Amino acid sequence: MAIALAHLHVVNRFRSLTEPCNIRWENLEDALLLYTFFRDIDDEMSWIREKRPIAAMTDLGTNLQTVQSLQKKHQVIIVISASLCLLLHVIC
Repeated sequence: MAIALAHLHVVNRFRSLTEPCNIRWENLEDALLLYTFFRDIDDEMSWIREKRPIAAMTDLGTNLQTVQSLQKKHQVIIVISASLCLLLHVIC
């Protein structure tokens, strides 16, 4: 009899943990989403800081190869910034 009562007590205590565990899991998932968002924003801000001087450069090159190289770099920045802009519109 005592063993059955102890067993029942343990089972009830275990079942009482289900709801708090589910709440904690949901809170952890929310925190993961938030911190992932912050990390993504930090990455994008870092990319912007890195590319801003290139985008604002006034050097037009001194020969054909330099101009073509600068155009390729500029085109890459335009394509990536356009895709980031679309992503920001989706997020915000």
